[in-house]
Amino acid sequence: MKSLKRAMSYATSPSHPRICLVCIADPLVALDVATILAEVYPSANLISEPDHAAALSAIEGVDSPPVAVLFLSPDLLDQSPLGKRLTELGAAIILMGTAAEESSDTHGHAVLQRPFRTADLVALLPRDTLSR
Repeated sequence: MKSLKRAMSYATSPSHPRICLVCIADPLVALDVATILAEVYPSANLISEPDHAAALSAIEGVDSPPVAVLFLSPDLLDQSPLGKRLTELGAAIILMGTAAEESSDTHGHAVLQRPFRTADLVALLPRDTLSR
């Protein structure tokens, strides 16, 4: 909880993301992640979509780098239209899922290990959005 309070105190920083994207099919996990992101970045626009096509459509027109938590393998990230778009935007991408957890090459992206706690997700958020 201490980490969350620290992160929340920095949430009004000008460098915090304007968009937080959650793309996780499991509604309970998506709700947990979305709730944490909403607490850390209360003024960010939170987008939660269960599938990649809907998530891609939801970020159409976005021009600032979002924080994105995706249930996706690192290999598929580079091949998917959603992954390509997030990379173009310079998004801070956090991956979830068995394939991401077991991959030895996450292509430089953070991986949220399950089961996770609030502090685990907060620790993976980009430092520049929390340190100013």
